[in-house]
Amino acid sequence: MINTFIPRSPHDAVTNVVYRIGMARLERPVFYLCPVALRFDIGGRWDLALKILHAMPGKPDLLLWRTYPDDKPKPDDGLLDKFCAICGIPDPDETTMVSHDDECSGHTLDHCWRLKDQRLDAKALFGEIARAELGGFTEFAGTVFLFDTVHDTLFFFYDDRGLDVAARSVDTLSPLYKQFDQHILAYDRARIDGIFLPNIRT
Repeated sequence: MINTFIPRSPHDAVTNVVYRIGMARLERPVFYLCPVALRFDIGGRWDLALKILHAMPGKPDLLLWRTYPDDKPKPDDGLLDKFCAICGIPDPDETTMVSHDDECSGHTLDHCWRLKDQRLDAKALFGEIARAELGGFTEFAGTVFLFDTVHDTLFFFYDDRGLDVAARSVDTLSPLYKQFDQHILAYDRARIDGIFLPNIRT
């Protein structure tokens, strides 16, 4: 079913998709918190993450980058400018402070971009995510979320080890399940097969 919800802001749009894919709020680990999800073993191959992104049912139209500032405000360290430069995008359309009382102490800042009229450099972004814990910007690891608000999907390339994809319906992700079957994380294979195999056999 196509999502026809008209949000008032980018963060509202994110919240809407998060609810529709079965999460109470956006948090990690995405795979274990969504009823319909896939987890892929990337093994350091950010180019594989790019292939999976291109095989999604639609292009992402929202980008969210979550940062974890200290409890007290601090001077801008230029990291947001670096993020924008790497992605090839302007300043975020919206930045929202979100409280996470049961996830971490303090709060997060959710920076949101509408991608409909932007050309995201996913190749450069994914390269940085893959290098985040290997001498790169650690703030890129596990903090970048791509949403398709039309098909209700969430693409979460968390670090060089793997990525999660979640959706509202099994039909939406079944093509990915079949196309990238050999890259499904072995540890979670049983749960994933339990979600998708019954749908394929019927």
